[in-house]
Amino acid sequence: MTTHNTEKETEMKKAERKATVFTCGYLVFVVAAVIILLLIAFKEIFPPEPIQPTEAQFVTFMNLRPRGSQTDTPYSVLLISDSEEIDEIYILASKARYGNHACGFDYGITFWTDEMSIEKSTDINYDCDSYPRALKEYFTRLQEDPTHYAYYLDIPVQIPPEDVIEDFATLDLLATCASGPYANLPSIAFWIEYYLSDEEGSLDELQVEMNVEINAFIDDLALTYPIVGSSIETDRKAYNNGSVGKIGKAILYFELGTDLSTISEAITATGFDSGEPEIPKTYTIRLLTENSNPDEIMNLIYDHFNYVLDVRW
Repeated sequence: MTTHNTEKETEMKKAERKATVFTCGYLVFVVAAVIILLLIAFKEIFPPEPIQPTEAQFVTFMNLRPRGSQTDTPYSVLLISDSEEIDEIYILASKARYGNHACGFDYGITFWTDEMSIEKSTDINYDCDSYPRALKEYFTRLQEDPTHYAYYLDIPVQIPPEDVIEDFATLDLLATCASGPYANLPSIAFWIEYYLSDEEGSLDELQVEMNVEINAFIDDLALTYPIVGSSIETDRKAYNNGSVGKIGKAILYFELGTDLSTISEAITATGFDSGEPEIPKTYTIRLLTENSNPDEIMNLIYDHFNYVLDVRW
């Protein structure tokens, strides 16, 4: 009798365990299904912003890790100029999620609309950032089968970047200037911060107001100083004591030889914060070539372009 009861109790416990396992599995399935449905509904209600097509003419991949002293081999570069492949890379790079890293970045992806204009630049930490796996193929190609090598040329400010680029193009050499067409000119930066109060409107309205004020100030300043060009950035968010706002920054470029000794005072007098004038003596042109032999490249450069002050790699 005891043995029979024990067997019966054992069978009941097994049945209870099976029921418990089934119930837990069912609940997990239901929860997972609900989460999936919620994610689908969220994407339908709040679809991601579409990625706008790129206008880049070519893309460069570069290794960003510093090497210390100069070596016998220049930095390798992977250059892509096929328009369809550029579009694919642009979409991949736009999906990357990256942050600030104490250990720095491994690779840089730059989309160039021309030799002096960068549309988008993305720096990626190989181990820490989240990015599409397909980008790894380009990192591997950069390491194992680069298309170009980078040389850095010091140019006197009297020679504008566009002239240097045109000169090198006569020898079918690609020269680029990441600092843009005004890299050789004296400049000064100024900035201002706007914050929303409870009664004010949106950040978009704040950004529009900031753009209007900065452009109006530049127009007034141009009556006294020979401003050649400017760059304005007003899309950075700012936070202060619980308030959110925008930081507006502008860089002004002036004709060579312009006396900028009083420019900072003129800027701060209107309520902007001002940096110190930057008056370069040289600027950098980056030459991209298929030749990895520095001696041959230096001989070529010094034989044809006597204004180049130095060649680095």
